[in-house]
Amino acid sequence: RELWATTRRTVRAKLALPLAVLLIACLVVPLPRFVQTGDRWIYFVSAVSLPALALLGWFLVESLLQSAARREAAGASALDHLALALPVLGGVVRARNQALAASLLAQMVGAGMLLSGALAALARALPNGVYREELARLAQATRGGRPLAEVLVAGTLWPVEFAAAVAVGEQAGALEDT
Repeated sequence: RELWATTRRTVRAKLALPLAVLLIACLVVPLPRFVQTGDRWIYFVSAVSLPALALLGWFLVESLLQSAARREAAGASALDHLALALPVLGGVVRARNQALAASLLAQMVGAGMLLSGALAALARALPNGVYREELARLAQATRGGRPLAEVLVAGTLWPVEFAAAVAVGEQAGALEDT
């Protein structure tokens, strides 16, 4: 939630100045035609239409950011499941999430973070909701002191090689190196 709040503040801050310039330009640009013709209706339409479109764009970006934050908080969506089920895209999505999980987990554990804390942080960081839910489950299971290799189920989300590498890394005491 903090990440999305920071992202929303950043996007708002970056959009505020261009939006203000656009609003001022919308009021100034139609002035010469208004001075020449004296037609208030043309000035009103040209001065109001572009700001209305700019505000619509602003609300669209804001709603997209909020829906992404809600989707992250809600867990896996039907789209996340569909992305994993598609023939070619599913493999790419799996590989991306597995690579991100492995590299980020290695960095966090190597930096001295507890395994359950690192898994909980990963559960908020991965792009696919199915993997986020799985990592949240793993974080909860390892909180009690169970080894990751014991709770990691090889299958659809994690290949057998990945589970075996985790088991070897934990037994060797060098999980971040595997």
